[in-house]
Amino acid sequence: MNIRIQLSLFVPAHQRDLVESVRRLLDPVQASLIPAHVTLCREDELVNLTSIELAARLGATEATPLKLVFGAPEVFQGHGVLLPCVGGAAEFQRLRRWVLGNISARSHPPHITLANPRNPEGRRQHSGQS
Repeated sequence: MNIRIQLSLFVPAHQRDLVESVRRLLDPVQASLIPAHVTLCREDELVNLTSIELAARLGATEATPLKLVFGAPEVFQGHGVLLPCVGGAAEFQRLRRWVLGNISARSHPPHITLANPRNPEGRRQHSGQS
């Protein structure tokens, strides 16, 4: 079993049910692996940080609520589907730079993946047909 390490921002409980119901329909494989989330830092970005450094950095942050607003679903790479962030991306990037301790951390557009193109295609409605 492959284990991936990443930092994730999970969808708040009061919005989770709707997002998860769509994810289970479009991509039951991904929905069973990890709850709906926005990836804050990917595994390749965390390789140079020890768990102690990461915990210290996360504990030292002057955390304030982060509000991300998402737009209409977009299809990508065949049958992948994501919700792009349309509000709050600058604050998201600031948080990434803080966690990674690197002002030049690459930009990673925040989004919620509803269907991952690496997984088998789930059920989707096409032109009014199931």
